[in-house]
Parts: sequence; C-alpha cells; structure tokens
Amino acid sequence: MTSPRSSSVTIVGRGLAGMVAALELVKRKVNVRLYESTARFGGKAGSYASPPIYNAGGELDPTLRLPEGVESDHGYHVFPKWYTNMRHLWNEIGVSTADVYEDRVYLDLFPAQNGQRSPFKIEPPPNLKQVLSICDLVIQPDRHVVDLTLEGFLHSRDHHHPERPLSLIEFILNALTIGDEDISSRAARDTFRQWLPVFSQANWDALRGSLDEILIRRLQNAIVKAADAAGVSYEWFFNHRMIDLTVNEQQQAQITIEGPRDCFVINDGPILLTLPQEVLRTFCNGVLYDRLPELSQLNYLRSNSFSAIDIFFDRKLPNMHLEHFTLTASPFGLTGFDISMHWPKLIERNRTVLQFVAANSLGFRGLDGSSFIKVITREIAKYFPEVPTQVELYVPHTNMDVPLFVNDVMTENWRPKNRTQAKNLFLGGDFVMNPTHVTSMEGATRSGRMAAEAIREAFFGDTAPVEIVPVQPMPPELAGIVQLAEKDTVEARLACLSWFSKMMAAARMGA
Repeated sequence: MTSPRSSSVTIVGRGLAGMVAALELVKRKVNVRLYESTARFGGKAGSYASPPIYNAGGELDPTLRLPEGVESDHGYHVFPKWYTNMRHLWNEIGVSTADVYEDRVYLDLFPAQNGQRSPFKIEPPPNLKQVLSICDLVIQPDRHVVDLTLEGFLHSRDHHHPERPLSLIEFILNALTIGDEDISSRAARDTFRQWLPVFSQANWDALRGSLDEILIRRLQNAIVKAADAAGVSYEWFFNHRMIDLTVNEQQQAQITIEGPRDCFVINDGPILLTLPQEVLRTFCNGVLYDRLPELSQLNYLRSNSFSAIDIFFDRKLPNMHLEHFTLTASPFGLTGFDISMHWPKLIERNRTVLQFVAANSLGFRGLDGSSFIKVITREIAKYFPEVPTQVELYVPHTNMDVPLFVNDVMTENWRPKNRTQAKNLFLGGDFVMNPTHVTSMEGATRSGRMAAEAIREAFFGDTAPVEIVPVQPMPPELAGIVQLAEKDTVEARLACLSWFSKMMAAARMGA
C-alpha cells in the first residue's frame, strides 16, 4: 500500500467545488486541510439551519423558528438531466431515486382573476420561430457566436421580427440571473447542446429535502469515510478567513488565514482557492498584477444576485401542483416550487411552503429584509391572493452578498483556468473555465474535479487520474447536422428542425 503523502493540500472555501476537490484528493491518499470563512458547509449550494425569520407582517422576529429538522436553502435548486458530474456524485455519496422528485413538465401560472388563483397550465412548447432559433443556434461554430449576446444573435436571424421579438429565456435560462440581452450566445448554445440530447426525458430532478440534508451532509460524510479508508487526514476549520495572498519571485504562493484565535501563514504544499471571483479579485495588487495576472482578469467578469424567499403558510393551500411553475410575465423572472409536497418533514405538517427564486434581482439591491419581503411578496400576491393573509412566516434570502457569476459575452477570454502562473496555486468554482460553461452546480462540481486533477497531475502524478465525466454527448444525428452546417447552413437548419420536432413530440408524449 502506498503511504500517505507527507504534504497537505490546503483548500480555501467550503462550497461545492472545494468539497468535491477534497473528496477526490483524499481518495488518492492526500492529506487535506479545508478552511471556510462561515460556520456552515456548502456555500451557495448549502442551507441555513437558523436563518433570520420574519413574521406575517414582514418584521424580523427572533422568537420564530423553522419547523424541527427543516432548513432553508440558499434558493431552490433543480438538477437537469444534463448534469453529468453531479449525477455521478449523487451515485457516489448515496443520493438515490427515493431522494429526488423527477419532473416532466414546466407549468405556467397566470395572475389571479377576481381574487381567485388561476389554474396551473402546462407551459406550451416553443413556437416555430423559437424552434428555428434554437436549431439555428445549436449548429453554429464558435466563430459565429463568440462575440454576440443571445439577443444579438436572435436579432440577426431572418425569422426575427422587430415588432415581435424572440426570447429563449423561459426554456433553460430562467435560473441564470441573466437575460437574452446579456448572456453570451456561445454560453446559450453550449447549454442547448447539453440539454437537447436529453430533451425527451424528464426535464429535471428536485431533492426531497434541503440541499444540506441530502447533498452537502452526505458529501461531507463521504469525504470523512474516504479519508479514513485511505489512512490520510482530513481537517476542516470554520470561521477561518483568508486575508492575504502573495506570490514570491520564484512563483510560489502563500496565504494568510485569520481564525477566531490566531492568524497564520500557509506556504507548504499545493493551495486550492475556491472562493467566489468577486472575493478573489480583491487580493490583486501591483505585485500580483504581474505574478498572478489571473486575479486582475477577474475584473472583467460580472456577478448578479439570485434572490429567493420561502413562504410558510398557516394552512394547506388547495389546488397546488407537484411541479415547478413560472409566474408568467413577472418582471423579476419569478419561479416557484411547493416543497411541502415533497419534503417528508413538511408533508407531515400539512401546511403549504412555497420557495421562490428571482432570475432578475437587480431591483432588490439596497433593500433590507423587510423591504425585500414587501417588494417581492407584492408581486407574488398578484398570483397568490393568499399572500399575505394566510402567511405564517417568511424566510428571505436577498443573496446580495453571494452573487452568481454571469456568462457575459467574451468572458471566455477572462475566465481563469484551474492552474495559475504560481507553481502551487490552483483555482476552482463555476467561474473557472470548464466545459459546462454556464453558471450551475454542475459547473461547480466539474470544476472541483478538474482542480483536483490539476493538483494530482502537478504534485501526485503516481496516483490514478480523477474521473471527469464528459458533457452530454450530442446524438450522432445531431452531431452530423452540426458538421453539415459548415457546408450548407440552410440544409442543416432544416435537418435540425426535423430532428428537434421529433424530440419535442417524444417529450410531449412522455409528459
């Protein structure tokens, strides 16, 4: 048996990418020390056991508590079928079919009429122009989409009409905090390319419990067990914040960590930073500008908040639906999910709990908890007249302090790689360049694996490579159509339209 490594890998940031990297490293008999600035696991993929809770009047009430054993997520999350690395992780840490709800339809909810909530309706399939747009986008080579927003690409098509603008945001972009007018058409193309191969299957899965309970806690347990099996140490430290980063003339990085009782320097072994890009770039200075240019390039990247709110009602609302739904025409891009129909601990209470997320959260900047509740529930009440008269409590998450990376045009030029120009410094997180491309938990999971592989290759080359699951492969027929587009765009459009139409028909039959 190979003896454990003498040096440790230091990971800063206990979000999904950092934890996945830790799992892969301890499996390869590498000691790991992990530092987290907060007192909980998971980062944006985690949950809050004791969040600030507001009463039915929208006022902060420290006497209120969540139901026993219930946590509040950073925002509800769904897991599309094209999340290849996430599903591989599920299998590894024991997330089973009993832990997830498999959905086949998206629902629309229109504003209430005469004080009565409208019935849920199955979201209609894309119309002909939208299908043409998707097909046209999917077949494009990089050079035709790299410098255009999705809106710019759509406006350049011959089936676009200025008085009836096209939009694709309602299909897969509603949870990206960014609209057609901003998102890179390349990022949108790559997302569709991963989604279309599984389009006829159930769209997504949702967890039957909090992210912490089903995902993060099991991941933590898997790391501990893997470290024990490998005979290596795995240590984690909460409330430890990185306050300094330097790189010497020999291109060796060192970091300074501030804990509750002391402050210390780490300069031994590989260092993996899985901090948000808006935090990382604050460490850039004149010296690092030259020695670690990755930090200054992060200034070209942008983040938007992804606000959310949990609404606990004092009774069971009638005529609710199991599936995810969109509040049609909401300026905040609001989507919702009734978790009280899925989480066992909430089912027992027989009271409705709705989670909402806002794809467009720019209007919430500067609002405190009470103001945020007032603004967002005023919009939700247009669709749910039960708000606020039947509300028990609110759990708001403005998430202004933890925004998500935005896939702007040309960000490919500035997104860093896992390996930096410092010999012992590596980066992880969904903003780091990876084949998933779009901001997502799949991107974070993949990036964590890629970071672990980069460290293994540089320092522990005698161990087995980290398995990084490829993106969903395009079906041979679609791959052939993409190749055909290099020769004949019109013929490729028609062929893609025919193929996509068959996929939609199969999806509708499945639903």
